[in-house]
Amino acid sequence: MASSRVPTLIHVTGPSGQPETYHVFDIPASLAGQSDALFDNIPDSDFHYTTLDVAFSSHIGRRFFVQTSGDYQWRDELRTADILDWGDQTPLGADAIGVNFFLNTNPTVRNRQRTTTYQVQALGRYVFPHDVGIAANWRYQSGFPYSRIIPDLGLLNLSPAPFFVENLNQHRSNNVSLLNVRVDKLFQIGKARITAMFDVDNVLNANPVTNFNLFNDDFGHVIAVLDPRVALIGVRLTF
Repeated sequence: MASSRVPTLIHVTGPSGQPETYHVFDIPASLAGQSDALFDNIPDSDFHYTTLDVAFSSHIGRRFFVQTSGDYQWRDELRTADILDWGDQTPLGADAIGVNFFLNTNPTVRNRQRTTTYQVQALGRYVFPHDVGIAANWRYQSGFPYSRIIPDLGLLNLSPAPFFVENLNQHRSNNVSLLNVRVDKLFQIGKARITAMFDVDNVLNANPVTNFNLFNDDFGHVIAVLDPRVALIGVRLTF
């Protein structure tokens, strides 16, 4: 099949209305639709992940607890531009681009992509006299690596044939910084323990974009942002 692939010049309109030209691979029209074979043993399809993970926790006295952790991951894997079949279509998906093999028509972008992700988290809790506690949890997480995608426009005999414009390590979506705070009060009533809780999520009201359209015709259109600041009141009964 590789020897039957032929270079093809296609013209598309970019998201800003500018013309773009791509030299891609196609197959002869005589071969189109001749096989519905399922690719089961993909060459070079091992995924490699290397993660550096650091964590620390400690009790400082009887009333104070603190914990921090972080990790950095190097990824070497097959990524697919066919996100309609393999991507994460949920509005708050952590990564819209799927991990899988696809028939890549763009010779300037590899099927295997090398990207990185990272996150840091810190939390602490202090208990004041009269069983009043205050806790905070802060998390900073990297966005997902991405590329604009030229969808299957029906210009090629090979179908489906979406492709990445460039390698995924060239761009990253917004990093997310999230701070949550809780204040609670414990009441002892006989053998029962009642804890009243007041939570504020996303205290700083951060609003990074968490998902957006990757396809060429509507590229960058925002699908979802981080949920806004919200307050919650709860009660926990222990007996």
